[in-house]
Amino acid sequence: MLFYSSSLYMVCIATIVSVLVVNLARNQHVTPVPWLLKNLLTGWLGQILCLGHVTGQVQCIHPNSK
Repeated sequence: MLFYSSSLYMVCIATIVSVLVVNLARNQHVTPVPWLLKNLLTGWLGQILCLGHVTGQVQCIHPNSK
């Protein structure tokens, strides 16, 4: 029973993250990405997720950003 409940939690979290990512991708970027999320993805979590190349691309497109 523990396996099924753990699997259900992981599927729910993955679904929520997927919905957030799709909404961020479809957004017209009228408002910037929240400060906390931006710092997480450009900081230590970004390094763990290998997002270093994305940070460089963002800096080329938006030179005023971090």
